[in-house]
Amino acid sequence: MGEEINQFLIKENKSGLSEGTLKKYEMDLKLFFKFIDHRENIKSIGTLDDDRLQIIINKYINFLKRERYKPSTINNKIVTINKFMRYLNRECKAKGIKIQNKIYIENIVTKREFDKLIKECSSNKRDYALIMTLANTGMRVSELLSLTISDIKKESIYIYGKGGKGRELILSPQLKKILNEYINNYRLKTHKRLLFTGERGALKRGAVNKILLKYHDSTGISKDKLHPHAFRHFYAKYLIKNGVSLDIVQTLLGHENINTTSIYTKNSKKELVGIINRTFVSSI
Repeated sequence: MGEEINQFLIKENKSGLSEGTLKKYEMDLKLFFKFIDHRENIKSIGTLDDDRLQIIINKYINFLKRERYKPSTINNKIVTINKFMRYLNRECKAKGIKIQNKIYIENIVTKREFDKLIKECSSNKRDYALIMTLANTGMRVSELLSLTISDIKKESIYIYGKGGKGRELILSPQLKKILNEYINNYRLKTHKRLLFTGERGALKRGAVNKILLKYHDSTGISKDKLHPHAFRHFYAKYLIKNGVSLDIVQTLLGHENINTTSIYTKNSKKELVGIINRTFVSSI
């Protein structure tokens, strides 16, 4: 099925999907066909009718459950399989599994931790500009890495998020000042267009993760909080705490469904413990 997978990825690439998404599709399909080959001893699904193929898909989902994959991970793999089946014009579909809604949002940087991080990284203007951009825009890391120098000259920029869907993003004057200082005085000219660069050219996703993690020891911030998406959560939570309405936060983050945004209205377990401790009713 190698050629079919390659053709499928070429088709998806033309639809504007990111390199990371395409790589994920490839890995998902390779795992699926490895299961078919090793567990079912089937070399090609072309020899199977739809009923038999549906049984194999169901077995694969059960296999992932037994291997203790997270429900969200299984559902992501299901999305890939279903897309591939549609590409092959097969009448088969994997059913998603229910995910229990998380009551709390954990592993979000607190304002105190954020202030500590900013103080620690302020001497490295590239890191400082990068972290301030994540924390003040809620960008996904893929969106951050696609920013260009010319973007910063505009009042607003148009970025493309998940599935190639675009949204307008307004940069505050304060953030533009930070970015312009970085561009004019500290940016390494190892790439002509892209905003965030390193010694070898444009920054990659892995490099951003390393930049954040290197501040773990000096700040004491948990490693679970030092990744790009944690600052997207921080941004959303900070907006809501400061009275910004859910529909505006939804627009700023580029969420299709407001239910996705509403999770940020939940208190973390740590916050609830603090509330309980502060509101203890003692006897008179």
